[in-house]
Amino acid sequence: MPAAYFLIPYLVFAGLSVMLFIFNIFHIAKFGLQSTRTAFVLGLYTLGFFSVGIISLILIAQYDWTATLDLAEVFNTSLSGVPSL
Repeated sequence: MPAAYFLIPYLVFAGLSVMLFIFNIFHIAKFGLQSTRTAFVLGLYTLGFFSVGIISLILIAQYDWTATLDLAEVFNTSLSGVPSL
């Protein structure tokens, strides 16, 4: 099984996060108080969102996603060394 299949849950979560980000930005800008504080909060929220996104992309880019994995080795259920009850 290619390791890239493990990216599917990440992509689903990232897509949902982007939709929530757009929803929140729209509602803060539309229904928030029209003041400098609201603009500051929007800026911080946007900066935080993109910072987390860039950091997560940097972290997942460090792995070789073209490799194939044997699921028996990934999810090894061997209990060697564990005393039986």
